[in-house]
Amino acid sequence: MFKIVSFDLDGTLVNRDFDDALWFREIPRAYAKKRGIPLKKAVRECLAAYNSVGNKRLKWYLLDYWLKRFGLEKEKKRLLNDFKREIRLFKEAPSVIRSFKRRGLRVVIVSNTSFLELKLKATGLDELVDAAFSSTTHFRTVRKSKRVFQRVCKKLRAKPVGVVHVGDYRDFDFDQPRAAGATAFLLNRHGEHKPRSAKEKFFIVRDLKEFEKRVFELSASTA
Repeated sequence: MFKIVSFDLDGTLVNRDFDDALWFREIPRAYAKKRGIPLKKAVRECLAAYNSVGNKRLKWYLLDYWLKRFGLEKEKKRLLNDFKREIRLFKEAPSVIRSFKRRGLRVVIVSNTSFLELKLKATGLDELVDAAFSSTTHFRTVRKSKRVFQRVCKKLRAKPVGVVHVGDYRDFDFDQPRAAGATAFLLNRHGEHKPRSAKEKFFIVRDLKEFEKRVFELSASTA
């Protein structure tokens, strides 16, 4: 049934510690040092700046924009190199990916991150997956949309019906791939997602091992 398994990245395959550390700790710390102001004040000013742009605009996701705005361009290499150790795979991720690949499925990543290459190399995912796409980097849009998933399928020369996607954000990882014609599962590591119908309950999973099991169950039932 399925030919391609698509994974979200942040919160699905890798933790969010790097992003949290970068945006909310290290950039404010560097800004405080440059301006000679208390860290708490720097945090408030950085957060106010982030909010003034808003996450519906592409530049909100771009590190170069913020480093230039805060006058921290020279800090880029240090920030990325010193804190990439914060990027860590969820423990079940490698074995689940390998399991799908052993069964002949292609494995891809479809993410919103603007740090795609860094995260792939830091975790070894660049050696595990067949392709990876970032909505911000490859498609210059801020969110994974129906159109993004359709464009990914086109690049992979695949029909959406042969793709199954999993991620932890209801709209971008569940509703949008479904609107594009793919099958989608919603990752519910922290129990925040509730099924909107009895049928939807099957497609909400606690972790990637459960996702793997459900995909194989679904494939067997439609064979």
